[in-house]
Amino acid sequence: MRRNRLLRIVGASVVFAFALYMLSGCTMIKSFFGDTDADLARSRIEKLSTAIKNEDREAIKSSFSAEVKLACDLDGMTDALFSFIEGDVTSWELNEPFQTLDTTEIGKTSKQIIFWFTLSTEKQRYLVLVSDFPINSIDPENEGLASMMIIR
Repeated sequence: MRRNRLLRIVGASVVFAFALYMLSGCTMIKSFFGDTDADLARSRIEKLSTAIKNEDREAIKSSFSAEVKLACDLDGMTDALFSFIEGDVTSWELNEPFQTLDTTEIGKTSKQIIFWFTLSTEKQRYLVLVSDFPINSIDPENEGLASMMIIR
């Protein structure tokens, strides 16, 4: 008798916890698995700052979406980027708040994250504004960076 009551309480608790997760938009579940917007932004920043530090043209160019690669002269832009940044990269910091836009169409998803971060070198600090589509199964040609602006 006591065991049945305990099982009912545990079962009701599990159902209640699941209902709370569903009502909260699954944000707790997403953060538990590390799939947060901030994590996606930090991952992109790490790749970009490492590529800038190493002057890795291919890593910079591969970060952009296929549409941007077709529309822009990324070779010229990466040359301008590397000549614009003075000194060796020492650190970066994600600045908040940032904006996200999640879109779902017939089982396909797209996530746009607009964020900015501070990139520090031994000589200067830069503000970098980024529009990124880290996930885009709606328009796969548009997955990747849509734009990046650097301000000294």
